[in-house]
Order: sequence, then C-alpha cells, then structure tokens
Amino acid sequence: MEAAVALAGRPYASFGFHQPPPAPIRLSVELPSPRVGTIGHAAAANAYTAVVRFTVGALPEHLVRTGGRMATASIAENASKGIVTVASAHAGDATAERLQSLIRERGLTVFASIDFSGDAACAGLTMPFSRLVIFGNPKAGTPLMQLAPTAALDLPLKVLVWEDADGRAWLSFNSTDYLRERHGLPDDLMKPVSGVAALVDAAAQ
Repeated sequence: MEAAVALAGRPYASFGFHQPPPAPIRLSVELPSPRVGTIGHAAAANAYTAVVRFTVGALPEHLVRTGGRMATASIAENASKGIVTVASAHAGDATAERLQSLIRERGLTVFASIDFSGDAACAGLTMPFSRLVIFGNPKAGTPLMQLAPTAALDLPLKVLVWEDADGRAWLSFNSTDYLRERHGLPDDLMKPVSGVAALVDAAAQ
C-alpha cells in the first residue's frame, strides 16, 4: 500500500505501508511552502500542514514526520494496536478544554479529567502535558457492558491529550473497531459510541 504527497501537481513525498491494521491513524505532513497539499485523494487547505487519515500498518521510523522533525515510530506502531492518534492545531491545555466543551455541547457527561502532568508536578516530577478525559453516556455504554461485562475495562470512552518532547499536542483514543473486536461486540451497539472520532477531529481543529 502506498500514498503520495503532491504539491502543485508535482510529487513531494511518498509513504510505503505494510498490511493495514483494523484502525486508522492520522499522519501530519509538513509542507515547505504555503500551498495546498494533497495526500492520495484527500486535500488540505492548511498553509503548512496537510493531515489525512490513513489505514496503515507499522511504518518505518523515517516515514513518520511531525512538526518538521522525524518522530519515533510509536504512533504508527500503536495504530496496529487500535490506538488512533490525531495531531492538534492547539496547545495541550487548550485542546483538552476544547474537547471537554464539545463533549458537553453534545449532551455527554465528562466523568473525569485526570491531569497526569499536574499530578507529576505535585510529586516533584516533570513530564510533558498529559491529560486523560473520560466521558460518555450511560444509555450508550450500558448495553455494551450488559452484553460483555469486560467492556467496562475500556468504557466510558477515553481520550488522552498529550504533548511530545517538542511541545506538539496530540489526541489519542481507542478505535471503535478495536473495542468491537476486543470484546466481541455487535456493530449496531457500537454506533452510539462511534462518535469519538468526530469529537477528536473537532477538538483538534
């Protein structure tokens, strides 16, 4: 599987992939000039960064590019384990606040917001921004747990907002395909909890 990045109709970069996993991942490609970039059949009008969702396997480290520097392959490797990671256009704290506001606007409940980096600071330790937002709707989650009690290990829904060593913010969450396959859940019951991807996309913009 391969996808190409084109600038003004000319090839800029290409990505080669192994066998695709069940979950998608978002990759951010830094563009060298304020032009519209296209990745495969998707277009992004952002002046400097084009972001598109791929379903990919384990990418070699040199094929993952974030913020103008080569990132470790951990994001790509996690995609094969059902973890979807999306780059945010905002700082970590602002991203977490946007996410929680969007959750509440949609009538969902924020059950907890765990400030890992803040707790680390209280213990005299330092780590980049990291906050886990736990949210959901009992009407959506309860039927899943009634059918498969082990689903409670992954419910309510969780989104981790974190910053890397360069200060770039990301949002990570378990894909609904991963949750469905892990607990043997039917597709129709997964629909009410599948909106997490849209929430993350909105918070990242």
